[in-house]
Amino acid sequence: MRSAVLQASWRMCSTGPRHAIPIPKARGTERTRTATAREQQIVAKYTDALAALLAEETGDAPGDIGPRLAAEAMMAFHRSLIDFARRRALSRQSSVAFALEIRAAGEQALTILESGLGEYGRRAAPRSSRDNP
Repeated sequence: MRSAVLQASWRMCSTGPRHAIPIPKARGTERTRTATAREQQIVAKYTDALAALLAEETGDAPGDIGPRLAAEAMMAFHRSLIDFARRRALSRQSSVAFALEIRAAGEQALTILESGLGEYGRRAAPRSSRDNP
């Protein structure tokens, strides 16, 4: 998944401003409740389809937790990048800079997912005076 996601985003970043993500000119990017609900329905539909496909490809039962968890994580990655892009869309930076910022956020998100969440958010234990020689 990582290589496909990064390859697509790199093409978007490297082809120049003509092919980069268009930056909305309007300030009114608030979404209506109806549009948000519709988007959630669409995402749920695709998540279900992805979970079914993953179950089929892995040989797991359709109701097993593994395919469902993987599908949910992949869709959460997707939603997180879309939300990030929406928040940053009005930053007034160039299309190429915008695309590069989204790519960097995607790489960071994939790294977190690939390494697992076990260590995410943990702080290093404070060193006690006895740890010092």
